[in-house]
Amino acid sequence: SPFAEETAGLMILLDLSPGMNAEDLRPSRLERSRHKIHDLLEGRIGGTVGLIAYSGTAHLVMPLTRDTRIVEQMAQALDPSVMPAQGDALSEALTLAADQFDRRNTAGSVLIVTDGIDSAQLQALGHYREAGGPGVQILAALGSQEQAALSGITAGARALGAPFYRMTPDDQDVRRVI
Repeated sequence: SPFAEETAGLMILLDLSPGMNAEDLRPSRLERSRHKIHDLLEGRIGGTVGLIAYSGTAHLVMPLTRDTRIVEQMAQALDPSVMPAQGDALSEALTLAADQFDRRNTAGSVLIVTDGIDSAQLQALGHYREAGGPGVQILAALGSQEQAALSGITAGARALGAPFYRMTPDDQDVRRVI
């Protein structure tokens, strides 16, 4: 039922690599990602939500909270320029997310919002899956011409056993994630 309250937590992992500033998704991949996070939080009823930013390192921006407005405000304030290192620390971000659920002794899932997954991460992503970490979904912020990035996300999704969805101009992607 769309009126049922979600009780599981959701940790959003937002990729802040420089590629997220690309404008193949208007106004940019990052801005479109922020809009999608807003839509997701609007459509999700109840439960806790948190935010982790990652690029070359992973950082807890907001621990699990019921205050979705603060999570959205924090996502709006993030930019690749605030990251201390460039790269792809997705496995580090996933570990950080799993730790947050363990500390709260709560169930939950992870949503990765990214424009690519580095092949160097695949082995660590497979280990995360084997270790039984929280379930993962991927929301891909890609323009129509990004075949190389799409194949990296596909490989990452396979390693994690995770479904992935390309961002759409409407709300179909967010509805699938919810």
